[in-house]
Amino acid sequence: MRAELAGWQATALADPALRPVRADALHITLCFLGAVAEGRVASIAEAVRSVPARPVAIALDREPSPLPKGRPALYAVGARSPAA
Repeated sequence: MRAELAGWQATALADPALRPVRADALHITLCFLGAVAEGRVASIAEAVRSVPARPVAIALDREPSPLPKGRPALYAVGARSPAA
C-alpha cells in the first residue's frame, strides 16, 4: 500500500508547491482526537491501552481525496472498518 501511495504522489503531486510524504512516514489514523488538553493525555492513553489488540479488516478508497476540497492542505485515503 505504501509503495502504491508513493507512486501516486510522484505523478499527482508534481506541482512544486505540494510536498510528498516519504513512504515510510505514511500511516493510518484510526481516530483523530484534535486538540487535547495536556492534562487529558494520560487518561486517553490509558483508555487506548485497555482495548485489546485484534486484527480488523479495513476497506480503503481507490483514490486519495483532497482536504479541504478547494485548496488542499493534504490528501487522505478514506477507509471504512465497522470492526475497528
